[in-house]
Amino acid sequence: MMYDGVIFEQFENYQKGSYRNKCRIIQSSGFQTLSIPLSKGKNEKKPIREVEIHSIENWQRQHWQSIKTAYGRSPYFDYYGEEIEAILHTKCDLLFDYNLKVLEKVTKIIGMDLKYTLSENYKEQPVDGLVDLRNVLKPKKKNNNLDKHYIERPYPQVFEDRLGYCQNPSILDLIFCSGPSAILVLENSIIK
Repeated sequence: MMYDGVIFEQFENYQKGSYRNKCRIIQSSGFQTLSIPLSKGKNEKKPIREVEIHSIENWQRQHWQSIKTAYGRSPYFDYYGEEIEAILHTKCDLLFDYNLKVLEKVTKIIGMDLKYTLSENYKEQPVDGLVDLRNVLKPKKKNNNLDKHYIERPYPQVFEDRLGYCQNPSILDLIFCSGPSAILVLENSIIK
C-alpha cells in the first residue's frame, strides 16, 4: 500500500454537497445518486459526530431496490447481494457511526486490510507528511483526482456497452462487477 494508514476526521463540521451521506451507482441511463436522509444535521455548522440519520423514511429499502435494479444482472450479484443488503440495513442513529460500520464491512468483503484511526482534534492544515483528502472528492466537482498516487483502472461494468466506462462510482459497482478481483483492481490503480 502507498500509505501506512488512514485518519478519519471526526471533529469536522458536516459538509453539504459531499459524499458523507451519498454514493453513486450506475443504472442503465447513467449515474444515480443514493442519499441517506438526515435530520437535524443538514446545517454545515453541525459537528459530523452529531449528524443524525432520519429514521422515519424507509430509505434503506428504496436504496436496495435501486441497487438490485442496477446490479441484479452483474456477475457477482448473487454472491454478494445478501451481504450488501445486510450492510445497507445496519442500524445506526448517527451518520458517522454508520459510515464507519459500512466501511469496515465493505473492506472486509474485498479483502482489504484497512488500518485506520480517528482524528484526535480538528486541524485545518494537516501536519507535514499527511495527505489531506477530506475535501477533494465532491459530487458536483468536475475533476475528482483523489491523489497523485491513484489513477482508477477500468474494469468491466454492467452498462459499459451503452454508457462507456463510468469513472468513480460507488465501491458497490466494483464489488458486483469484479467480485474477488476487486482488490486487484484497486491495487493496480495505485501508482508506485
